[in-house]
Amino acid sequence: LKDIYLFNIMQMGVPIFIIISLFLFIDRYYLNISKGVSSKPYLKKRLCNFLALYVFWRVIYFFFGIGKFWHQPRGFARNIYHLIFGADTVLYYFVEMLWLLIAVYLMCKFTDKLSSKQKLYIYSLLSVFSMMITVSLYFLPLGPKIESLRYFSPIGFIPYLFTSLLIYHLYINYQTHCNKIIIT
Repeated sequence: LKDIYLFNIMQMGVPIFIIISLFLFIDRYYLNISKGVSSKPYLKKRLCNFLALYVFWRVIYFFFGIGKFWHQPRGFARNIYHLIFGADTVLYYFVEMLWLLIAVYLMCKFTDKLSSKQKLYIYSLLSVFSMMITVSLYFLPLGPKIESLRYFSPIGFIPYLFTSLLIYHLYINYQTHCNKIIIT
């Protein structure tokens, strides 16, 4: 029972944190658009905040010897990869949030001119497709499978991007529908 709690329930923290953070970012993006204000300053502020937190915790981890900041047997390229993605510590989600914030911003920019219904279709398809790709990685040969499915791999975070966009637009459609009912 303890294992079920630790490994199945507690590991949901990072995905839920990421989806909620992206949802709130998307909400702020569209709020700025509705006010006629550019969302670029907000994106820069969020990226700088996450980057500052990542650097702060990286320094703390370095001084206390948490994680393998630089491990000689890995080789130079592998160490740079681990440094960039925070792979040797639990800080990987800071780096993933940086990439996801940029991706959400770009997705919102690309789909601004689409109707609400079109956005729902696109985000539904992309969400299902990204989940199918992630699941299909389990059927790869062992070498690429291990690398692509590590907990810090960016591939595993792609479904959260489309899921948060889908949830946001479902929420907005629900709100619009409820407002129409109240008004009539």
